[in-house]
Amino acid sequence: MALTAILLITPLAGCLETVGDSSFNGIEYRDPIVAPDFTLVDQDGNNVTLSDYEGKVVVLAFIYTSCPDVCLIISSNLQWAKMNLQEDLVDDVVFLSVTIDPARDTVERLSRWTEATGYDWPHLTSSDLDGLVGVWSDWNVVVDN
Repeated sequence: MALTAILLITPLAGCLETVGDSSFNGIEYRDPIVAPDFTLVDQDGNNVTLSDYEGKVVVLAFIYTSCPDVCLIISSNLQWAKMNLQEDLVDDVVFLSVTIDPARDTVERLSRWTEATGYDWPHLTSSDLDGLVGVWSDWNVVVDN
């Protein structure tokens, strides 16, 4: 009988202790930072400004069209996410890709690539390398030339 009582009380032992210090252990979320704005050119030659999408969810990827591996996976995942959005969210979510290889990813190449892949969201580039480097820097993207 005593053994039964001990076995029944043992699982509760941790529940009976009072905790003096309940310090927080984890990530404390703060107000989100404002997304750095930019204006770049899409595959159709149109200017695209990030702040034009204020109030929407923006899914932003930094890729390049001649990437042989991970960029293809990223783009495929973006396409899957876009195709599988709930119907009531389609107008509230925007997909954008920014090149990290502007020497190759010209407007013309992005246009051909978009047509070939069927990835119909804006793919952005710029002939202003300094401006594009500024976008990468603002978004903490490191590009190894």
